[in-house]
Amino acid sequence: MVKKKFKGLPMPPELYIAEFILTYVLTRNMSVYYYLGISGITDLEKMVNCALIIYVTLTTLITINTMIGIPSSNRYSWRSSVRCLIILIPMTLLYDVFELSYYFIPVWVLLTIMTLALVIMFTPRVRRYHTPALREVPSLKEWVKFIFIRPEETAYEYKFVYSKEEEK
Repeated sequence: MVKKKFKGLPMPPELYIAEFILTYVLTRNMSVYYYLGISGITDLEKMVNCALIIYVTLTTLITINTMIGIPSSNRYSWRSSVRCLIILIPMTLLYDVFELSYYFIPVWVLLTIMTLALVIMFTPRVRRYHTPALREVPSLKEWVKFIFIRPEETAYEYKFVYSKEEEK
């Protein structure tokens, strides 16, 4: 007897690109840790470095959480991935303000890469992958709203109904 396993949709190839971009973000954060560790001469620079280390640590944790969640096909992991990318874009600008090194890659290239990852998350195949089974894929407008607002789960209401024979 052969058992058939239910397999969900395979992970779209675009998500591997997004994972690669997030891997680059992690390596960039490691270079920022190194840079912050070797700099900081005055007390003011030490305070700024401590604040940046806390900021980089938080964004590193968010990035790792996102990388773990992307393959799960859970729509809330899609939401955290998009939120992470939205946070990473200003972080890149902040790094540019503090003139932190990026392996000699211009900031506009990094912003383009982050924007590409954000666009990937909105492609139809990725949205279909993160939509629960047996449900229609919501419109793009609904996905954008989903980033900021948690919808009420009205699609999963259950009612217990008894037949008239059992009532006697």
